[in-house]
Amino acid sequence: MVKMNSTESAAEKRKADEEEEREEPSKKPRQEEDGEEDDNAEQEGNGKKFQKRMVCVQMAYLGTNYSGLQKNPGQSTIEGELERALHDSKFISDLNFGHQKKVHWNRAARTDKGVHALGNVVGLKLLINPDVDMVEEVNKHLPSDIRVLDIKRVTKSFHAQQLANGRQYHYLIPTFVFESCEAPETSELIPEGKTENNKNFWEGCSSYTPTEEEIAKAKDFRVTDDVVERVSKLLSQYVGTHSFHNFTSGKKKGDADAKRYIVSFKVGERVIFDGYEYLELRVEGQSFLLHQIRKMIGLVVFTIRYKCDNKEKLSIVWSDKKVHIPLVPGVGLFLNKVLYRTYNKTNKHLQPLDFEDVKDKIEDFKTKMVHIVAMFPHSSLTQ
Repeated sequence: MVKMNSTESAAEKRKADEEEEREEPSKKPRQEEDGEEDDNAEQEGNGKKFQKRMVCVQMAYLGTNYSGLQKNPGQSTIEGELERALHDSKFISDLNFGHQKKVHWNRAARTDKGVHALGNVVGLKLLINPDVDMVEEVNKHLPSDIRVLDIKRVTKSFHAQQLANGRQYHYLIPTFVFESCEAPETSELIPEGKTENNKNFWEGCSSYTPTEEEIAKAKDFRVTDDVVERVSKLLSQYVGTHSFHNFTSGKKKGDADAKRYIVSFKVGERVIFDGYEYLELRVEGQSFLLHQIRKMIGLVVFTIRYKCDNKEKLSIVWSDKKVHIPLVPGVGLFLNKVLYRTYNKTNKHLQPLDFEDVKDKIEDFKTKMVHIVAMFPHSSLTQ
């Protein structure tokens, strides 16, 4: 029995093996280019021979100490740590270590520097050791701020990004940022090309360079139902298909890849942590551009703070005019989960790619994440 995780049955493993056989008929073993071992050949590991099979790795991590998810030479990244741990666990061979293409490595969501995840997915081929709990073994070799939640067998053609129907992100934001301020001279959205940066947008609110008195005031602040309703209304403007050229960089109106479909954007629960009140903002979309979510939220905070939430002023962000939109910090943003609705319907003989069977692990990790986000009130919104 392959001890990939505690929930996968022997029958499901047999079906996964049969699925791979159906997808790729038996053929003469071959040697791949650049020294890659044949996908179906038996591989050496700890004196034994193991099959290399396609799996998905479900993982959670705190992004604070990393330069994003994707492996980047000279940088500390989530994928760099995961690849090293998989190699140290003997699930990636010496020959394939350091060469992600050789193990068909792909990821569902490429989170940015400082962004967290409770449910990201990496797809790749691993050496399957039936004698160990692979999840437990990998976690032994990972730092505590990165956890593998589960490892599941998938179809041979599985691609974590291409087969995902959508992604859910949440943002924990302290409610005191919605406190009204007198608008500075730079309160209008700034066209690109001027020298003003994000800092100009937030000047005039003392909470971002807090004294002890101001910290106490921020802790006492509680958002009103009216403000929450205004936030909800502003978030709803993003739902549907729009050109988000002003919510990222290097795009202009009319660019096909600037269009994104937002399924929903809602205000979630209010929570109190360490005396501060937070709102959890929840967005689901097919895919997102660089900084898109953080700028969407930045615009909402800006308009609430400076009381400029009217359609005429906000319509400029959808026009062909290039404007500067403030960016909220990445510390409050986390990938909640990746959705595989179509894949699950098509492959009912395999374990569903959801996070239902690791909910307890996710809740435990979320507690750690909230401690990190709790430092947010003491950080600047100009990051």
